[in-house]
Amino acid sequence: MDRVRRCSETRAARSRGPVGRRRRRGVILIIALVFLVVLTSLALNEMRRTTVQQSVATGERDRLFAQQNAELALRDAERDVLGVDYLNRSCVKATYSYCRDVLDARTGADGTAFASAASRFTEDCTDGQCGGAAAPADDNPADPNWIAFRNCVTYGRYTGASGESGSGNAVAPARQPCYALEWLTANNGGRQSVPIIRITAWGWGKDGSAPVVIQEVFNRGAY
Repeated sequence: MDRVRRCSETRAARSRGPVGRRRRRGVILIIALVFLVVLTSLALNEMRRTTVQQSVATGERDRLFAQQNAELALRDAERDVLGVDYLNRSCVKATYSYCRDVLDARTGADGTAFASAASRFTEDCTDGQCGGAAAPADDNPADPNWIAFRNCVTYGRYTGASGESGSGNAVAPARQPCYALEWLTANNGGRQSVPIIRITAWGWGKDGSAPVVIQEVFNRGAY
């Protein structure tokens, strides 16, 4: 009798063994799947974070590139106003074809301030020289219409400066830097001993989405 009972218990234990193992395998599989989902989610989040960081770094690098080009245009504009070329030589049109006529001195017995020089600055911003020009309604120097209205002068046009702007970069800017000159009303009426000119310089990066704009009020000094 006891032998029969022990045999039956042994058969029952054997029948429960594989089922228990299958259940354990199922639990382990579920846990493994949960871990897999968690790890995948973490990996995707890290990829997104890296992509955002790369985008920010690229944008900042492009902005610095554009700022560098705007600085180049600003220095070129100063040379233009001073009447010197890229080697700081006196820029005389008869000697160097790229030069333009140098701004002349105060003229007129009535004390009119810089009459001949002021005549170079027109309302339609001829050759990037603006005088009494009304900017587009939004008055935003970064706006393409504002830039086009000012007829901005491309880097090196009147100084002979050449070479790719933003040297040291493997890529060229979307557009070459440029500048415009504005005759300020403070020059009128003979109150200034030397003319004051506002320079607006623009520089672009690789993508060209928006320029960096630099403005400077420049004291030209005695003629």
